[in-house]
Amino acid sequence: MKRLHMSNKRLFGLIIAGIAGVLAGVTIWRFSIVTHTSIGTAERTFVLNCQFAKFRQIMIRKNATAAIVSAGGMRLIDEQVEGISLDTSKDDHPILSAIIGKSKAEVAADKTLTVELNDPNIDASELRLKQQAVIDESSMSVETSSIAPAGQLRNYKTTLEARETDRQTTVTIRIEMQIDVQLPIFFTRKADERVTESAERALAEQETSIEAFVDRFANSKVIIPDFPGKND
Repeated sequence: MKRLHMSNKRLFGLIIAGIAGVLAGVTIWRFSIVTHTSIGTAERTFVLNCQFAKFRQIMIRKNATAAIVSAGGMRLIDEQVEGISLDTSKDDHPILSAIIGKSKAEVAADKTLTVELNDPNIDASELRLKQQAVIDESSMSVETSSIAPAGQLRNYKTTLEARETDRQTTVTIRIEMQIDVQLPIFFTRKADERVTESAERALAEQETSIEAFVDRFANSKVIIPDFPGKND
């Protein structure tokens, strides 16, 4: 009986030791440092009290790029136009139509942008972006995406889509960013939440910036084009 009693105690001890080992292993695993890619996405739609024809003029003739980029925590430091195509086949009098703000021309443009990053959480100072825009009589689509990773920022992409609706302009903006972070695996979900919050905050700032930019010129009878290198 004594031997059996001692065996039970030994077995109990082994079980406790095993449980402790498992708990220790789980704890170490949960707090072990890993490289995790956090993905943040967001989308916003808003309506501008501005006819699309005027919105189109403002976006084409004024440098909206700097205003929009700066709202996302960046600063535009270089802008290079890689190519522009213009289709005036739908417009009988393209020059006159452009002057009076009723152009039907279709415009496609490619740009390369270099922006300064102001986010202390991203170990990089600059980011290069490829921007493609397609604009026609009643809609606009602008896609801006990173050319290569910059520090912890693996990927960055924004889109702007605008269309004519009831003598107003409906704008939808989207953002997706992927950021590499090193942290305990237990905190990866929290990191994802923070990147998503950052994406949502960036879009809210861009909405405010776009509204202010359009309002600045919406009541102008003539929208004078900016000269190259001028950022209004």
